[in-house]
Amino acid sequence: MHARDESIADGVSRPARARPRCCRAAGVTLIELLAVVVVLGLMAAIALPRLADANLWMAEGEAGVRKVVATARLARRMAIENAADNSTGYALVCTQRSYRVLNTRNWTYGEETVLADGWQFDRSDYVLLFDPYGGAHRGGGLTGDMIIRKDEKRWAVHIEPATGHVWCEQKEES
Repeated sequence: MHARDESIADGVSRPARARPRCCRAAGVTLIELLAVVVVLGLMAAIALPRLADANLWMAEGEAGVRKVVATARLARRMAIENAADNSTGYALVCTQRSYRVLNTRNWTYGEETVLADGWQFDRSDYVLLFDPYGGAHRGGGLTGDMIIRKDEKRWAVHIEPATGHVWCEQKEES
């Protein structure tokens, strides 16, 4: 009977002993899972603010440039609509950090608009003249596109001279 008791004891204690490596269940422990979650959380904490800054730059830059384009289109529209009273047209005059519309008949300026912090025109003497027919003429030594930049980030404002059409696009970093 004693031998039989030993066999029962062996049967009960056998699962309590450590299993050989080949028979262990595959899986992850709670500690390993927590370590992965912590690492992913740290990566997200580093990456998300940088992505938000990139999107903010795009929104800030695009909004400012689109406002310059809208103001140029306004100057063109004013030149066409007021052609009977003003045969000289209107101009978009840009300084290093601001721009405004100029009535070239009586030399009165519209309200000055300042670019967002850090943004500026490449040059301080951009002038776009819009005639009563809607055409655009570059003044102030402007030979190409108007460039608006902040550090290495750049936007170009294109002008079609014959039609006065104005549009913008982001330029590649150089």
